[in-house]
Amino acid sequence: MPFYLSKAGYEQAKRNIHKLEIIHSGIAEACNSEQEIDCFMLSNVFDWCTQEQRAAICKSIEHSKSAGASFMYRNMFASVDLSRCFSRPVWRDDKFSEFLHTTERSMMYQNISFFEL
Repeated sequence: MPFYLSKAGYEQAKRNIHKLEIIHSGIAEACNSEQEIDCFMLSNVFDWCTQEQRAAICKSIEHSKSAGASFMYRNMFASVDLSRCFSRPVWRDDKFSEFLHTTERSMMYQNISFFEL
């Protein structure tokens, strides 16, 4: 089971609930209104996007990221290569991406990709 559904995960979530902020908008719009984000973790988002939407989301991530930010995305259906969606070259950390995939608890994802931005 995912950690957040365990007793310890639930207790940790309760201790940190004050940090939760709900933003009612699309991902690109939300990222464009923020700055200095250290980590992006997206699941299934790119499975359902057009190439233009993928590029818009990646551009917004570049706008809002902090120096040294990381980016992880998981796909259930499509194996999407986002490396060309960013304005500058980004490289997938294949070793860490594979590690994340082997430790994924939901066992539903076809692909997990991790990047240092």
